[in-house]
Amino acid sequence: MRRILILLSVLLAAAPLLRASAAPAAGSPEAVVEKAFDALYHNRIPEFIQALHPDALKEFRSSILELLDLVAKKGHPEILTEAFQGVANAEELKKLDAAAMLTARFANLTSSPRVKMSWESTKVEAVGSVLDGQDRAYVVCRSKTTIGDVMIQRFSVVAARKSGEDWKMSMPDEFTGELALMKQSVAEVPKPPNFAATKFEPLGHVMDGKDAAMVVYRMETPVGETSLTRINVLRSTPDDPEWANVLKDEKAATLELLKRKVPLPQASDAR
Repeated sequence: MRRILILLSVLLAAAPLLRASAAPAAGSPEAVVEKAFDALYHNRIPEFIQALHPDALKEFRSSILELLDLVAKKGHPEILTEAFQGVANAEELKKLDAAAMLTARFANLTSSPRVKMSWESTKVEAVGSVLDGQDRAYVVCRSKTTIGDVMIQRFSVVAARKSGEDWKMSMPDEFTGELALMKQSVAEVPKPPNFAATKFEPLGHVMDGKDAAMVVYRMETPVGETSLTRINVLRSTPDDPEWANVLKDEKAATLELLKRKVPLPQASDAR
């Protein structure tokens, strides 16, 4: 009996360790994303930039310059330049490379005490990833932000791409999505997103415990002649009628789940 009690006490002591989630493997998409966000939210911007895929940096700078041309034609380049700390005018912004643009942008964002406090209290954990071929992965992230006695949790998806033998992170949607919307707002004939015509594409799922499947999906919403594309995640549980098929990644059933549960603004909201 004494031997059984000793064994039981050892198992109970080890239980918290057994329940703890394993750290992602070094160099994996999950590890790269976790490390990049830790650097971003704790003001190690050069480290964050180093984690980005070279193509993501080029695409970011190209989008900024395209948007700058649009607002300059409207006669108000300051709409954009004032979002970059230390940038006085359009010519100065054009001279910056992608890394300098990002550094100036993040310096502007964190000049707000509220944003700075929010970032410093945010921790990002990679739940898992869905592979797309051999050189792309979609990493499901859980972020927890604590402000006072309130803890806010949200889930998001960040794409990672191979650069040589290494995984590098794509630019998070929260930074690219705002650029796409700004482009539409300054277009010659601004058109609102047509949410009624939104299309969904299931990409796979990762488990968050035994009773939650995090479904990764692509969402495309027409905006004028172009479309706004986002990769997002939806939590599915055994209460969903599609649950069994979601676990098998059956496309038709998962598509029904997305159409039923992903909230979209009504047409009146889009006008």
